[in-house]
Amino acid sequence: MAEVINLLIIEPNALIRQTLHSYFKNSKVFKVIGKAYDAKIANIRADSVLPDIIIFDFSDNYEINLENMKDIFSGFYIPIVFFSTKPLEEVSKIASELGSLDWSLIEKPNTSLANETTRLLPEIERQLRELHLSSIMRIENFKKSNRATRNSITSIKKSNSAKPLSKQKKADFICDKVISIGASTGGTTALLKIFSSLPKSMPGIVAVIHMPIRFTGSFAARLNKLCEIRVVEAKDRQEIKCGQVIIARGDRHLRVKKIGNRIFTELGGAEQVNGHCPSVDVLFKSVADELGASGVGVILTGMGKDGAAGLGEIMRSGGLTIAQDEGSSAVYGMPKAAVEDGAVQELLPLDKISLRLAENYSF
Repeated sequence: MAEVINLLIIEPNALIRQTLHSYFKNSKVFKVIGKAYDAKIANIRADSVLPDIIIFDFSDNYEINLENMKDIFSGFYIPIVFFSTKPLEEVSKIASELGSLDWSLIEKPNTSLANETTRLLPEIERQLRELHLSSIMRIENFKKSNRATRNSITSIKKSNSAKPLSKQKKADFICDKVISIGASTGGTTALLKIFSSLPKSMPGIVAVIHMPIRFTGSFAARLNKLCEIRVVEAKDRQEIKCGQVIIARGDRHLRVKKIGNRIFTELGGAEQVNGHCPSVDVLFKSVADELGASGVGVILTGMGKDGAAGLGEIMRSGGLTIAQDEGSSAVYGMPKAAVEDGAVQELLPLDKISLRLAENYSF
């Protein structure tokens, strides 16, 4: 059975919105996962399923639409069919701001009559199919490109005569180190860049990104498709294993807990810490307390100061601390706060962070 394509419709005109929905709800190829007046409403109503493709008219509530689309889809590179009366130059600018690499424009009729839209439905469907295929090919090329990066890292590791992994660890993948990562604004792109460049032969990784609960599961699933290393959403009392990334849920703080020679996740508490739940500081402080010198802290792009204090605790416990530099950060807030607190041992551009982690900690 062919994979169903999840479709989101954002259209301000109620009649046109219903016409689009009625056409695609009976499709065997597309599944309409939502329809809304604007992106703000789509954001509020969104469930845990991210769309594979979007039909979008941003004509009304321009600023609200733009900010909410950025909030929901930044870093996911979701294809968009713009169904709009706006000129190509303006649509191109919007697509660029949203980070959409695969998009097209279908000129909307200057009328709200349903039959005018009905006439264009086959063309809309054709472009949706083409853009979806294009995005799949882009993903495959992305994976091939990062495979080359991972092979390069592996070659460097071998040339440095890395200590071979013990038979015990090869057998059960028990972690004796954990890499913890925190990110906020711009973090979806940053995490994708890092995780897609890492080989499977890494210690366990735990990550907090400031993202609503309805999207953390889909974010983890999408990363898992794009990366060689396994990526999952956090569960309580989940063993942290080598070759796996655990993404914090968007509604609970994530901590680590060492029991014997094994390390587990702990989910608990929904209170705001530094204005966020989950909080990077909560994760980092638990890494410092539980793992000491076996903990690694990495703070990435983001607004505010969440994570700075916790990163300092990791450093004082003997663990390595890394921050993303200003030049490669979408927002140099969280890394800057950590640098100013004296909590950062290494300040690196984004494309060097995965190399640093793999060279030092892959096995």
